[in-house]
Amino acid sequence: MFNFSSSLLRHRKTIIAITLVVLVFSAFGIRRINFDTDYKRYLSESDLKDIEHLEDMYGKDINALFVLAPKSGNIFERESVQAIQWLTDESWQIPYSSRVDSLNNFQFMRASGDDLTVENFIKNPEKITDAELEDRKKTALKDLRLLKKLISEDGKVSAVNVNLTFDQRDFGKSAEFSRYIADLRKRFEQKFPEIDLHLTGSAVLNQAFNQAAIQDLTTFVPAMYLLILIMLWVLLRSPVYIYFVLQTLSITIIVALGLSGWLGIPLTTTSAIAPSIIMTLAVADSLHFFVTYMEERSHGHDKQLAIKEAIQANGKAMAVTAFTTAVGFLSMNFSVSSNYRDLGNIVAMGVVTAFWLSLFFTPSLLSLLPIQKNKYGKAPKFSSSLVAGVADFAIRKRRPILLVFVPLVVLISFCVLKNEVNEDFVKILDESLTIRKDTDFTVKNLSGIFSIEHSVSSGKEGGVSETSYLKFLESFGQWYRAQPETSHVSVITDTMKSINQSMQGGGADQYKLPESKELSAQYLLLYELALPFGHSLNNFINVDKSATRMVVLTKDIKNNQMIQLNDRAESWAKENTPKDLPKLNVFTSGSIGFAKVTKENIDSMLQGGIIDLLVVSLALILAVGSIKMGILSLVPNLLPATLALGVWGLTYGTVGLAVSSVIAMTIGVIVDDTTHFLLHYQKQRELGFSAEESVRSTFSHSGVAILFTTIILSSGFFVLSFSSFKMNSDVGILTSMIIVFALLGDFLLLPALLVELDNFLINIKKKV
Repeated sequence: MFNFSSSLLRHRKTIIAITLVVLVFSAFGIRRINFDTDYKRYLSESDLKDIEHLEDMYGKDINALFVLAPKSGNIFERESVQAIQWLTDESWQIPYSSRVDSLNNFQFMRASGDDLTVENFIKNPEKITDAELEDRKKTALKDLRLLKKLISEDGKVSAVNVNLTFDQRDFGKSAEFSRYIADLRKRFEQKFPEIDLHLTGSAVLNQAFNQAAIQDLTTFVPAMYLLILIMLWVLLRSPVYIYFVLQTLSITIIVALGLSGWLGIPLTTTSAIAPSIIMTLAVADSLHFFVTYMEERSHGHDKQLAIKEAIQANGKAMAVTAFTTAVGFLSMNFSVSSNYRDLGNIVAMGVVTAFWLSLFFTPSLLSLLPIQKNKYGKAPKFSSSLVAGVADFAIRKRRPILLVFVPLVVLISFCVLKNEVNEDFVKILDESLTIRKDTDFTVKNLSGIFSIEHSVSSGKEGGVSETSYLKFLESFGQWYRAQPETSHVSVITDTMKSINQSMQGGGADQYKLPESKELSAQYLLLYELALPFGHSLNNFINVDKSATRMVVLTKDIKNNQMIQLNDRAESWAKENTPKDLPKLNVFTSGSIGFAKVTKENIDSMLQGGIIDLLVVSLALILAVGSIKMGILSLVPNLLPATLALGVWGLTYGTVGLAVSSVIAMTIGVIVDDTTHFLLHYQKQRELGFSAEESVRSTFSHSGVAILFTTIILSSGFFVLSFSSFKMNSDVGILTSMIIVFALLGDFLLLPALLVELDNFLINIKKKV
């Protein structure tokens, strides 16, 4: 390693030149970065194919949902229906709107002889009488097509649904939509102050995710810079050394994001936290280097020798930790969600960059600059005294420490079982956000905003008019309505029965399916011809009329409940599908895809975590040169995740998509300090020092850096807990807990194990 440091300094100008070329190249790549906050990026590839198939058959299903709640508590009032009409008309002007559905323009049918007339449910709302409104109310509250979709069961709330066609990955179009809809909401609230307006829907939620990503990026990066600056001043007390560390952080972020831009990796609601994570990780190697460098300078060594000694003392550990950390984040490529794969890849590039800068670029630049010995370049005495005291405590109280740790770990490990694998998509956004409040209001007062969707095939062109097909579809819809999780079912048979009722005189007993295939086909054609522009059946019947779409809105249920409902539906359909019809075509909707992805991600990340653990263990064994030490190192590296998940089970109790990715990610992070500890400990043992002396020497050499890197890492991740996006805040909370538990393992458990094991082996040898 000493020869390596000498060679490094001989080629320092080349190293600096290479670094600057990569920096400039990467900087141009930043311009290519784009934001992609489409929720579909969380889904697996198979689920995405199902969604794309549904969209190919029935069109895109992104929407904005306005929910009107009059302060009077009655939507069937003149002012309320006028407000619905105004909002309906204005919604057609929303950029990229393709269809607007509301109580007013709901297609009401009446027949005159053999002719079918379809007209708006509420016409001329400014002239409608109270009696007419009351009649409309009675009709609406009985119509299954309206109930709990466009009006609430008590008639207090109504909705205007706007279907949209733009690609949500197009940041410009998304921004245009967002600006317009915000202005529309403002104009409505000024024009109708007596009506509360709530806004939700998939397009609006995606915009909220977009804003959360931008807010995280613009808030946490400056906050982390400030936090790191404070920590560095406490530790290094030197503006020059602080500048070098901050320079490393800045270049690391530029290179990581720039390379992401060149590789086409977008920033998402998840990967937007990558710069904050990179910053916290990049500090670690720089701190270990400068703490040793300052120590050497304080002993009177010149700058060049101090640099070589710092490289010699930390170079191997820095290489191993960079490798294990990068492997930890690269293991996120096992995730079924591309968002987490992107996060892992961006951070891994940052980790490798930080390693290069800390071990190659910084020493090279430092050796060239005319920097004199800085009398303030020394760690504060209290930190040195603290780690020395911890070392003494860990050695003297090793048996009590082991006696406390073992039952504590066992007890908390049982609490891991309290965690439920689940996710609540509605609650991903913080309660303080308007979109979250509006969504909660909608779910509570109207209907759920998530759905299960099926494409039900008849097996042949024009088969949707077949009597057996329609009867099966009717039964399927009735089954769904009988389920406790269901809020609303949209199925074409409701429309067919309404057409039949209108054409057969309007009697209640005629609300049934047509008696023959020919009559069904005729009624369907009459209805489609009578529909006004923007109200076709294309979103429910495919082009060749061989299949229809069933949409089931659910109540406020969690992912597991939605999956169970979907599974029951598939089982029912399998048992009840007539022999002349093909099996139910089940294509995953966005909601079902998101419901399934958490469990799928846990399974895939478990594989990634096992491989990550094996690779990290092998790296430690090779680095330390001892199988015994390598295996022993697994104890303080496995316990933190176990303890953290146990505490999580006691406090939160739900393992969602984000939490399922944290464990594999943190294996490579928490092993860093263990590596620095064991490498120095093993070196001291090889020099002939006892286990106790080696532990004390290790604390003296690496303890301060380990302490401060832990503080910075845990604080950096904890900052993420303030994110308005729950997935990112969960990552911050759980990761910071794991890092703190890892420090306890390295400072208390590992020294106690090393000394106790050494004494045990000595006693065995004496007896032999």
